[in-house]
Amino acid sequence: MPALLTSGPVVAAIAIWYRGGGRDSWGFPLLVAVLVVMGMLTTAAVSLGTAWRRSRQAQPVELPVQVDPVG
Repeated sequence: MPALLTSGPVVAAIAIWYRGGGRDSWGFPLLVAVLVVMGMLTTAAVSLGTAWRRSRQAQPVELPVQVDPVG
């Protein structure tokens, strides 16, 4: 899932970097750093969203069975 969410911005960043002069440009280390940070933030957001969704799901509650005494 994180790969799907980051593919669009990654392709856009690579296209901008390529048109700007490619690997010889001074911005290459910045591009790599931005891509790494984007991947980390996306992974964290997806993990947090998944954990939140799981915590909000209705979980069955088992009530203790009470037996009425006879007599």
